[in-house]
Amino acid sequence: MKRILALAFVVVAISCKRPPPPEPPPSSLDDTVRPYYDRARVPAIGYAAITANRANVGVIGAKPDTVFAAASIAKTIVATCVMQIAAEALVDLDADVSRYLGFPVKRPVTLRMLLAHTSSMTDDFTELEKAGDLEPFLRTYVQSAHYSDDAPGARMQYSNAGTALAALVVEKVRKKPFAEVTRERVFRPLGMTATEWRPKRAVYPAVDLWSTPADLARFGRMVLRDGELDDTRVLSRASVGDMLRPSPPGEALGWQVRTLGRFHVVGHEGEDKEASTGLYLDRTEGTGAVVLASGDAFASGDKARAQAIGDLTIALLAVGVPSPHAD
Repeated sequence: MKRILALAFVVVAISCKRPPPPEPPPSSLDDTVRPYYDRARVPAIGYAAITANRANVGVIGAKPDTVFAAASIAKTIVATCVMQIAAEALVDLDADVSRYLGFPVKRPVTLRMLLAHTSSMTDDFTELEKAGDLEPFLRTYVQSAHYSDDAPGARMQYSNAGTALAALVVEKVRKKPFAEVTRERVFRPLGMTATEWRPKRAVYPAVDLWSTPADLARFGRMVLRDGELDDTRVLSRASVGDMLRPSPPGEALGWQVRTLGRFHVVGHEGEDKEASTGLYLDRTEGTGAVVLASGDAFASGDKARAQAIGDLTIALLAVGVPSPHAD
């Protein structure tokens, strides 16, 4: 859960109108992916090249149904749940979150600040690695000295604690554990049957997500389709636009804004112990990429290994670019 490297959504349909159709058989991209896998020197890589209408998925070095640690890709799920409650007028993105939490936060911060990493809340990793329950941990944490000298809203400073606090707002407003909210309002509607939380620490919504390339491809396709997949709407078109619109000083709400090669993308990179991951979407080109590596390419300090994951992401984005004559 180290600081992420610079590699560098009316709303919820709780039940599907019909079961999602089976994914089409993926064509193999193993020959394309394998050189990057070799360069990254990781035990296994799961991958997906996606468009709004299809996904090409695979795994090298593991079984096809392997569930990978997705790490900070989790933050896009938190953002999705926040945009749902905002669209239902259950919260105001620009209100002090203390009104929803039922306890004061040391500084007045908003959901918009929390998701854009401008809350001035800092990460004390000695504390953030601790096991425990989300609410009691954060009640103490937000009253401590874990803030920068900047005023809230003034500057971007990546904050896992801030994302976890946004997830707690969802939990308090929905009156259900955050993990249950995500199952009911994101994973189940989208047919993400293998995706789950495996909490190792109190701030699990910021980092302890486990998933498969196929599941995250469905999530990415929903975003590329402006909030809908298989006749099930998870976010309104307006909510997707609001979520992905860069806000000062340049990040979107829970999503990173990046340029990868020739692609201008939104998404999120993830780094945790034994996990190097990424989910990125180019909404203009209509393409996306998922990379779930089970090794420490990002955390190793080896630039060549980290670059291999970045280069693979670009290669997968290129695969998904629709032909001018595509249906």
